[in-house]
Amino acid sequence: MRAYIVRGSLTTIAAVVAFIPMCVTGQSLSGIPLSCVAGSPPGNQLVPGLLSSLEPNLNGAWAAQAPKKIDPYPWYDTAAGATPVDLVQNDIPIACNSSLNQYCSFYYSGGSCLNAHGDVTLNALTGLKALRFSSLTASSFNLKDVAAHSDRGPDASKITDGVLAPEGHPSTDPAYAIVLTHSPNDLRVAQGTALVIDLGKSYSVCGNGFDCKSGPMIQADNDDNYQLDYSLDGVNWTKYGVFPSCCSDGLHTRGISTITSGVHNPSFQAQYVRVYGISGGATYAVSELQLWDTGSNLISVGKHAVGPRPYQITDGVFAPEGHSSTDTQYAVVLRHLTGPAAALAIDLGEVKSLCGNGREAACTSGPIIQADNDDVYQLDYSSDGMSWIELGQFPSVSGSGLRTRGIVSPSGGSAEAFKARYVRVFAVSGGNTFAVSEVQLEDTAGNPASLGAATYGPEPVVIDGELAPDGTDYNDGNFANILPSCQANASSICPPSAASSSAQTAALQIDLGGTFPIDHLVVQADQAHEFEIDASTDDQNWSFFSGVPEVSGHGLQQRTIGGSGRSVRYLRLFGLSGASDSYSVSGVQAFTAQANTPCTYDSGANAGENFACGYDGAFAMDFVAPASNGTVPIGFNLKSATIRVECERTDQYGVTTTDSFTVSDASGRTCTDSLQRTSGVIKNAGYCAGFCASGQNHALLSYAQLATDPQSNDEQIKLVPTTPTSIACSDQGSIESGILPLTDNVVAGVASGVAQGFFNGLLDYRAKPASLLPFPPPTSQTTPPWSTCPTTTSAPPPPTPSPDNIAGLEGRATQVGAAKNSGTLHISGRFAVQNPVALDQAALTVNALLHEFGGAGELVRGSSDALLVPLSLQPQNGSEPDKGLYTTPPGAQPAVRAQVAPVKGQSGLMDFAIDVDRASILSPSRCAGGSAIAPLGTSFLLIGRAGEPVRVHATANWQCNGSLLITSLDR
Repeated sequence: MRAYIVRGSLTTIAAVVAFIPMCVTGQSLSGIPLSCVAGSPPGNQLVPGLLSSLEPNLNGAWAAQAPKKIDPYPWYDTAAGATPVDLVQNDIPIACNSSLNQYCSFYYSGGSCLNAHGDVTLNALTGLKALRFSSLTASSFNLKDVAAHSDRGPDASKITDGVLAPEGHPSTDPAYAIVLTHSPNDLRVAQGTALVIDLGKSYSVCGNGFDCKSGPMIQADNDDNYQLDYSLDGVNWTKYGVFPSCCSDGLHTRGISTITSGVHNPSFQAQYVRVYGISGGATYAVSELQLWDTGSNLISVGKHAVGPRPYQITDGVFAPEGHSSTDTQYAVVLRHLTGPAAALAIDLGEVKSLCGNGREAACTSGPIIQADNDDVYQLDYSSDGMSWIELGQFPSVSGSGLRTRGIVSPSGGSAEAFKARYVRVFAVSGGNTFAVSEVQLEDTAGNPASLGAATYGPEPVVIDGELAPDGTDYNDGNFANILPSCQANASSICPPSAASSSAQTAALQIDLGGTFPIDHLVVQADQAHEFEIDASTDDQNWSFFSGVPEVSGHGLQQRTIGGSGRSVRYLRLFGLSGASDSYSVSGVQAFTAQANTPCTYDSGANAGENFACGYDGAFAMDFVAPASNGTVPIGFNLKSATIRVECERTDQYGVTTTDSFTVSDASGRTCTDSLQRTSGVIKNAGYCAGFCASGQNHALLSYAQLATDPQSNDEQIKLVPTTPTSIACSDQGSIESGILPLTDNVVAGVASGVAQGFFNGLLDYRAKPASLLPFPPPTSQTTPPWSTCPTTTSAPPPPTPSPDNIAGLEGRATQVGAAKNSGTLHISGRFAVQNPVALDQAALTVNALLHEFGGAGELVRGSSDALLVPLSLQPQNGSEPDKGLYTTPPGAQPAVRAQVAPVKGQSGLMDFAIDVDRASILSPSRCAGGSAIAPLGTSFLLIGRAGEPVRVHATANWQCNGSLLITSLDR
């Protein structure tokens, strides 16, 4: 037998990615600081000049482009004698009036008007090119909430709040403890569920109570062992020691076990520490982790902590289809809240070119999700973690439990390729459970892009950008954060009040990520409680900021707290008086006029502009009517206009009948009209701008748009008829009553919409370089065709496919393109591993069996042509460390069996075989096109319980032979 060898040599598989939870700090989601750089001018100095300078450019562009695009409208080449395009408006409602009632009474034997409508067809609308715009001025500046999204989450601040539960307290009480995913003896899962503390800087951490005050202390579930690791960078971790099981039931406090017999535990240098359960009872839960430095100072209280991170969504393991969506071994269960406030996010580490569907270049698939079946989930992407763009939605599907599906773009088709560093998913509608178990992304070279990537979310409820409706119950699980009592355990550390008050609870601490002048705060908390807010610029020295008083009403209620422009980076809030078990806070918002936040109106407007400070708000302007009397002369051709009325009558026997009549009509008229603007200037249109840190262009206008809501009369270009008789048409005396007012209103509405749309189009930053924005224009021929702040970064290079690493791949597929659910497939080959893999503890995830790149996609399908892959299989009974056996559940169709085993006598080599029965196997498009060869891809992941995943993949030439596909004819 002659085997076909895939391209590339047999090499040891390098690390794909380490399943080590990256430390995610609570600052900005990217390297872009939200605080403005020193020397940034205030908005009232910067924006008026930009708007004033834009005015002549806007008028010049209007004068140059309007004759080619909107005058005449719809535009056509008048010089070429082209036929004008018609504007048709049908079924325009007309109110029944005395005239129409009289018509029905006369023509329908005493009937009355039931309803009436008009139809108008016109073309060749002219006159809009003469419009001009003036007095562009900034009328207001938006305040920005810089507390929103200041912490990636998930929130683990309970373990650093200084509050200990009463000894023996139930370990599942969320007021004190964080419950971790329980997976004994699975180091990969354990590290994925770690709680991570960022101490803010590197400390010499005390290891024992002899050289300094105390070694590390934990309060956690009694019958478990918890490992403590430390790190200087949040990426590379060193094991320190283990907190042992102890005591009776519930939460109990203890120190680290002796690391070396007869020797005091050593001190260690660290900025980051993490803790996670490694063995024990049925519940892993941690309520407090306290650390001292070698100077005996408590250094952990009030420090930022996150976890357990949603590692499941990038671990490469799909649950069995239909598996319970609440099984935390596979899935992350979200708060039952629609929208991005409860989003899970992935940080890919750098901007990458990602597949939008399975037909691009080497892509096998666009974004895939496995999530609860009856929900719709949205996927957004971002290059900076602040400005988000919707890629599409994963629809709900039939069945139950966790189900895998692909993405649908907002237009209803396949999503396009995109570039992003960050993606996020969240529910937009669905059933009673929102849960996500896996999100899979590929780069455009076909490499896994999300596997093992750092994950975060959901954000803490108090800074997720969403307040509860006032009056929501204080303990609502979607909105409320109940501060635990610091009086319940004498060893707890109550927050030191800057106003010498008596703190009753732990402190809720927020790091804004930069120092901002605070205009005011909005605090939403339980109405029957009083709180204190302290502020700091360095997390060390605190001073009183404000009290938060009790208010009337029920449950969660908002209070506005003045800030007087005080510069603040850190805020902490704690309870002073009220019932001890209901100190509940649902939102803290910190508003400032000086921050580099995304554009309020369109978050993408500032993306990529490299601003050092951002500004947005409302602008006002006037538009100049060209005629001396302040009107806009309009010309058009009235092709046809008709008014129809529906009459009804009831005869002497009580029988009601209806009939329709044409009341008035006209056609083939050349007309003029005189329109005027509505009173007053346009107000409250939106702008965004920014200040550059360096370079020639010190400031940019990035967004300027008029409102598109027809009800926003003060934010739009509105033209109305001058008088009911302002319209004049050829042979007007023969036009019947009602036609002219009907046509007048249609012309005014069309002219308003065309002018509004053309204005916004000229200023639509998304149309660059054909847009006036960003503004001002480039200063030299060497700059891009649109302006931007200087940057030292460039777009990432396109990804390259990783080398194939299967040798001796052989395969055979039957019933190709034939009857459904009758095909079989056998694939076998050999690959290398760098480190030993315990196969009885390793999952096998198949991502591609027979994938035709740029053709039919994945050929092996399930019933009803449903996708079979990605498919994760767990080791079955009979598996051993050196033999992995994998099968789909009994009765599953198609049935998949796989086996992986080391090659005897050859260290680091593995043999594999995958068999599929009762599948539908499509014919490759190349075979259908007459080619004898079809390059098809096979790819799977071997994911052990510890260490790194192994990616095995290759593209082989399969030969077309009727209903067979084989890798060699010599069989």
